[in-house]
Amino acid sequence: MMINNNSSLNQLLDCVLSISPSHEKFLKNSFKSRTEREISFSKEIATYILKLKSDDLFNCIKNYLWTCEQLTTEGLYFKRNYSYRFTKFKDVAEQVYTKPDYMNKYLDGLLLTQVLWKNQFDAIFHLKNYYCSLFHKPFKHLEIGPGHGLLLYLIAENHFCQYAEAWDISESSLQHTAQCLHKLEGKADIKFCRINAEELTNVESNSFDSVVISEVLEHVENPDKILRELSKKMNNNAYIFINIPINSPAIDHIYHLKTVEQSIDLVESNGYKIINKSFYPMTGYTLESAIKRAATISCVIVAQKQE
Repeated sequence: MMINNNSSLNQLLDCVLSISPSHEKFLKNSFKSRTEREISFSKEIATYILKLKSDDLFNCIKNYLWTCEQLTTEGLYFKRNYSYRFTKFKDVAEQVYTKPDYMNKYLDGLLLTQVLWKNQFDAIFHLKNYYCSLFHKPFKHLEIGPGHGLLLYLIAENHFCQYAEAWDISESSLQHTAQCLHKLEGKADIKFCRINAEELTNVESNSFDSVVISEVLEHVENPDKILRELSKKMNNNAYIFINIPINSPAIDHIYHLKTVEQSIDLVESNGYKIINKSFYPMTGYTLESAIKRAATISCVIVAQKQE
């Protein structure tokens, strides 16, 4: 599957297909509608991934394919029940978060989806090309649940980003993010804090001009509370980038939004003014067909804290 001779993206795709030739149809669907600009950014993300996994790309791809299998299993459960398997954080913690081997494989899988899956790529492209362009003076940035660190890296490298923090409930996850940023040779002075996003009431912190919370709210029981408390950590008119999927079955997803309208209401009802929104359907679907068939849609919303 040729994108461009000798590009990092072509190298990554060739490696995936050498292990799983049956993945070709999916990948063609994912890349066929990408513009020249999107292909260029896809190559950039692939370069980051190869930097992160240069010493273990084969296992990373195996873990990605394993992750796809896990998500297929959850997808079948979802089709039968039209609900996620778990609704309580403690149940997910027992099944996933307390199992390092499971988590490491899962994180590898999620890393590769950033370029291989259309909706995941669309979301990170939106952050790079729209959200990052909003800042024209020095700003302080916060990311909740930075995971693989790609979004944090992209924003921290912004010329105007003078300070950045990353919060996560898991110390090991923060260490993983820090290691990723080190491999990418990103900004070295990012502050990492072990903080539970559902317990922000008593957290003393800086006031931020930018907040990213991407694919986090579906993992918690009370996203309304998190969004309300986050607004108290933001300066007036600060921007927030929210990515929350609807109808997105995964073993660690517990908060089920069913419509794009519910994602909009979640943001607006908690003190934010939406300035930009886009809805990205999973690979192989149009927005209309995804809505009709209750397929996954990544809801990307950029909003401002209201004074």
